[in-house]
Amino acid sequence: MLIDRFYGPLCVPIPESQGVRVVWGTPPPPAEPRGGLAPWQLRRAQELLHEKLSTKVPLHSVAAACRLSVSHFARAFKVSTGVAPHRWLMLERVAKARSLLAGSPMSLAEIALACGFADQSHLSRVFLRTEGVSPGAWRRYTGFDGEVSSVTDAAADCHAPVAFAAHVTAVERGDAT
Repeated sequence: MLIDRFYGPLCVPIPESQGVRVVWGTPPPPAEPRGGLAPWQLRRAQELLHEKLSTKVPLHSVAAACRLSVSHFARAFKVSTGVAPHRWLMLERVAKARSLLAGSPMSLAEIALACGFADQSHLSRVFLRTEGVSPGAWRRYTGFDGEVSSVTDAAADCHAPVAFAAHVTAVERGDAT
């Protein structure tokens, strides 16, 4: 063939019985993630975000503490943690809300404000998106004794997250037996 004539010396032939005629070499190994935060920067950023968990945290102040521009900080934070700074902050707020829901008689509105959410509906939207159930349903399932430490544990009790969500929905409708 014409291809074999021009590119033959660059290729490694493989028998047609293998389903491939020509291999152009092996693909390069996946690159290590580059451009993340230095360990001290990540530690400092997470400390600042934890300290101000219940208030608004301007990204430029966290970036300044890490001695980076806002855009470079946001990109490097995502490389280091796997999520954007705002998403990381929301996940931490949900974790705090879970602990308050399981071990505190506070109302959902009080918990929302204590965790830094704008209001109860903001907590409910983010909690539902993150955990798969509403905070009220999660609280009813876990109770105030704190036996179940996370929705993952609660889902394991029901043998699957889908079963847990279906159970909670059935309880909310009054269909549960």
